[in-house]
Amino acid sequence: MGYALQQKRFEIVRPTQDHRTLALKKWLEKQVLNEKFLELELSQALQSKLDIRSIARQFSTTLSTYIDHSGIQVSTTDAKVVTVEGKTGQYTEVVDLILDEKRFGTVTLMAQQPINQWSAIFFRYLARYLVHPVRNAQLIESLRLQTMTDPLTQTFNRAALEHDLHHEMARSTREGTPFTVVMLDIDHFKRINDRYGHQVGDQVLIELSNHIRGEIRDSDSLYRYGGEEFTLILRNTELEDGVKKVEALLNQCKNQHYSEADPDLRVTLSAGITSWRDHDADNAMIERADQALYHSKESGRDRATAK
Repeated sequence: MGYALQQKRFEIVRPTQDHRTLALKKWLEKQVLNEKFLELELSQALQSKLDIRSIARQFSTTLSTYIDHSGIQVSTTDAKVVTVEGKTGQYTEVVDLILDEKRFGTVTLMAQQPINQWSAIFFRYLARYLVHPVRNAQLIESLRLQTMTDPLTQTFNRAALEHDLHHEMARSTREGTPFTVVMLDIDHFKRINDRYGHQVGDQVLIELSNHIRGEIRDSDSLYRYGGEEFTLILRNTELEDGVKKVEALLNQCKNQHYSEADPDLRVTLSAGITSWRDHDADNAMIERADQALYHSKESGRDRATAK
């Protein structure tokens, strides 16, 4: 059985008994114990939503009929970014989302004015109907990420690259926003496996991908294309800026320590870079970046080539 638990005690604010407050009181007296009403009108609507943002939007819409509020915030314990529907407010009421005696998130009511007693009660009462929809959406997102994530490096995989690349090309066609694609390949990676073993080779892949993710922006994405080859999507980035970023990244990577097996082990990367052009086909950018990568390797490795 899922339930929502008030996270902190609320202060009762007693405003003047205006028409809206009286209407809410009468509605609560009539509906707050009517379980079937809530299940049919709210729970059913929430259960039909498969992502947390849609759930937050539906919940906020239901509340807006009876409670003046600026926004709803839903946060899960494993999420780095919370979902906000509407705007933040000076006054908040926070409720824990709990399932099987385990807290997995919170929902916050945000308002520009003090939250009165009836609004707090109504919010806490309806918050329990968020438990299963939010948990289901959390599990769906987790499964989606698993199918789009490389199990070794925890970067996005090739399927995710194809999906995101198609999306970025459509957006650039529609809005004219630039983006850059980078193909990266570890130089002489076979020598690392042959000398130190595949376990060390895997560790190098993990540490390298972690380092790259730490150097790129949150808006950029890293993908394992295959073997020792990675791909970057640098959003809102022109070719010239992309080249500067990649050259700096290559210099940083070759100065990192990648394995305890040999303190002197260094890793260099070769890169091929290209930017979106009007009427690019789905595979055109990958092909150009791959050709540029080949040129970098043929020219001595440990360098970036733009095409």
